[in-house]
Amino acid sequence: MHLQTLAHATMLVSAERDSAPVLATDPWLFGSCYWRSWWLSRPPEPEQIELVARSRYIYLSHEHPDHLHVPSLRRVASGSTVLVPDFLEMKMDRYLRDEMGLTVQRLPPNQWVSLGDGVRVLSLPYPSNDSVLLVDTPEALLINLNDVKPVLSFLEAIGQMTRRLDKPRVVLRSYSLAGPANSFFVEGQRRPSKSVRGYVLTAGHHAAALGGDYFVPFASQAVFRRRDSEWANEFSADYALLQEYWKADTRLLPPYVSLDLGTFEYTAPKPSDYGAPSLTFRQKELVSESHDRDADETLNGDDVLRLQAILNEERLALLCLFPGGIAFVAGDLRLTYDPVRGKVREGKHQAAVTVDVPTGPFRDALQHGHFTDLFIGLFCQIHLEHEEKGATFEKLYRFLFLRDYGYGGVWKRLHWMFWAWRRVNPKVLPPPTLADETQDLRTSPSGELQ
Repeated sequence: MHLQTLAHATMLVSAERDSAPVLATDPWLFGSCYWRSWWLSRPPEPEQIELVARSRYIYLSHEHPDHLHVPSLRRVASGSTVLVPDFLEMKMDRYLRDEMGLTVQRLPPNQWVSLGDGVRVLSLPYPSNDSVLLVDTPEALLINLNDVKPVLSFLEAIGQMTRRLDKPRVVLRSYSLAGPANSFFVEGQRRPSKSVRGYVLTAGHHAAALGGDYFVPFASQAVFRRRDSEWANEFSADYALLQEYWKADTRLLPPYVSLDLGTFEYTAPKPSDYGAPSLTFRQKELVSESHDRDADETLNGDDVLRLQAILNEERLALLCLFPGGIAFVAGDLRLTYDPVRGKVREGKHQAAVTVDVPTGPFRDALQHGHFTDLFIGLFCQIHLEHEEKGATFEKLYRFLFLRDYGYGGVWKRLHWMFWAWRRVNPKVLPPPTLADETQDLRTSPSGELQ
């Protein structure tokens, strides 16, 4: 069997090198996401994109646009079966099926399913509406953590199982910032709360906890191109920094690796080739258009009501965390939310925290509902009264994140909490032997997904 990683979070599992993949994951293969902020550090070659398009199955770990990248899916997924996790609340399977016309299959949680050629997969949904995918091959076990930042009990449940397998274990995981942590300002100075070294050390700890023999750098191969997000490139770990900070016993492999799972011989580009290419003239135009839109765009009364409705869903959290209110500044407009009254007001009203946000993305987020994507875009500035309030804002971010994915309100949140407890304490069974495999209702008589 053969493993190849390319682009950002695309993993190909094939019977042989360059043969049609049994499985591909999260194809973001060209273009940008998060309002022209994120671009691929090393876009795949045309023949690599063609290889992805030959995949029998494509697994999408979660709904963020650097993992569910609609333009890439339009290009490569028409001939594949798209596999998705089984979250408590989700919209992506319906969108992929009804809006894009793709063949979509939810994977039953915590159950091994055969994909053919001796490859079995097990999907572990996580409470953040992200997922871990275990891929068992005849020669090695692949543990794709992707963007999941798991609690210890979750890691231990997987690690207890993986250590019982008599085969090498390969861990793939992100190791870079995505969220508000390094967007905090106090008195006009940036006050980052996370470091590159910390991200790398955490990745190493997780790889070791899972019993990983090898670690493949993954899901962090992005470069930031907007004028208001270029600062984030300083907080990205290149391969040299990964090598410098890597302390785990798990062997660190290069990114963009082509790995024989039988011999563990591999090839990879030279580190000097990892640098992000310059944008083409058209790509520069697209980034410029994003900035021009921010200057031209305005919010209307409906947008203000949408902001008020979003924040009112987390009014109790705001009352506890920021009773002094939160303000959003978009161009010349300042909108301040008062959690005591549950109202948004225009004008220069006092607030405990102020968020500077580009107008275009702000309006999009209000209209489409994924509000926390604004902070993943890394173009917001979050102004705090005191540095320690950064941790308070991250708590608010998590509440808003849950709201974005359909877990807002008291009853939905309680339902989510019960579901989440089961998800972070899974009983992970080893893959069955081929003789012991049982047929799932969603599979054909051969044991493969239909």
